[in-house]
Amino acid sequence: MKRSLYAFAALLLLPFITVWSCMSWLLGQSGRFAGLVSLLAVVTLAGICIFHENIMIYDLPAAFAVALVLLLTTLPKSFLFHGTLVVAFVSYAITRHRLSFASSSTPTLAIDALIVCSCVGVAWTFACAQSLWIPANEADLHQSEAAVYKATLKTAPYHMKVVAGLGTVHVPYTGVRDLSSPPLNVVLVHGFAGGNALWAASLAPLAQHFHVFAVEWLGVGRSHRPRTSFKSYEEADAFFVQSLELWRSAMQLDSIVLCGHSMGGMFATHYALLYPQRIQQLVLISPCGLPDVEHDPHWLIDWLWKLQLTPMDLVRNAGPFGPRLMRFILTARLSRQPESNAIKRGVLDMELMVKYNYHNWAGKRSGEVAMYTHLLPRAYAKRPLKHMLVPSRLQMPISFIYGEDGNDWMNSSHAAKVIPGLTQHTVLHKVPSAGHQVFMDNPEGFNEALISSIHAAAKASFKE
Repeated sequence: MKRSLYAFAALLLLPFITVWSCMSWLLGQSGRFAGLVSLLAVVTLAGICIFHENIMIYDLPAAFAVALVLLLTTLPKSFLFHGTLVVAFVSYAITRHRLSFASSSTPTLAIDALIVCSCVGVAWTFACAQSLWIPANEADLHQSEAAVYKATLKTAPYHMKVVAGLGTVHVPYTGVRDLSSPPLNVVLVHGFAGGNALWAASLAPLAQHFHVFAVEWLGVGRSHRPRTSFKSYEEADAFFVQSLELWRSAMQLDSIVLCGHSMGGMFATHYALLYPQRIQQLVLISPCGLPDVEHDPHWLIDWLWKLQLTPMDLVRNAGPFGPRLMRFILTARLSRQPESNAIKRGVLDMELMVKYNYHNWAGKRSGEVAMYTHLLPRAYAKRPLKHMLVPSRLQMPISFIYGEDGNDWMNSSHAAKVIPGLTQHTVLHKVPSAGHQVFMDNPEGFNEALISSIHAAAKASFKE
């Protein structure tokens, strides 16, 4: 009965969803794309009018439309200035059309089409160039992220930059200088739907012990967002893993302690397999993709997965309602988190995190496709990590950090099954009052677990 109701509701909503999706696609294009299509349409129709209607182009708004579209796509964004130009042009086009043909003859279909196309093209280009439908932009992403660090790092120095195409935050070591034992380089890699700002509550405490670097996947956050069209798993994996190696080389870090959260743990493991000489320690924080597939997905989930839609697509396609949807998503997630959560306690500002997450999620589609290149439904890996975390393939110390059993939807029992098969130093921590977002749900507990794990592994390696 329920299945029939869901199917009926889907059929009722299908026309609305189709129209909304088409509108989102059109208004979500870049200003340059909209400008190019508009130019081609206007020039084509103008040519038809000139050669078949025996009129001159200066007697039509086409020339002005071409010039205005070029202005809208080349000049710096200015809503008021560009908006004034668009309104003036549309008013001119309508008036010119009426005055030109009111007393002489009835306008032909081609001329009418040219007038309409000119107005629509200019308005469309303006809407896309100003990001009116998807109000996400890199400037607001950078500003909101910087505001998060300013509030949490306080006096600790930090550097926000883009290195080798990857968004980077570096918090230098702030502890006591010991020339005999220089601080380790700890690199934090976020999980799916994350970004550097999610580590904010941990950066300063960790910097008292290490040089700390938070780095974003290629195609996410402030990182470059190239178009993605992968033909194989290997090509997709190289997109993420090789970009991290280029980053390490550009940062001139000979060796690192690589810490990956959730899906970032998958990429960290793949990196460690390819470049073991660069990894002093591997820390997997509530990693996804450890076990083999245990259950087949529900048919509906499997069908939805094949559509390759991501949570980011939903926020983008919500158009101007995207920020509200982001607030709803974050509020819903917080309602299930413990009271020790950094946002609930005011350590991280709710408004800033909504703004940061929105501009991160609604940016150009790129690295988020990892959800489909590397994962199966229910966050199972296409290539489970349990077959990679073996002594014959990885020899560096490995630490696992999870949230409390029952709160973290990544089950720590999978790590507990892997550890006995490893011969190197390994440890499993469970942070109380924390779920999957360990470092946000209980920052103090997470920081303590990570610091002790790294120090213990370093001590064990020194003894060897």
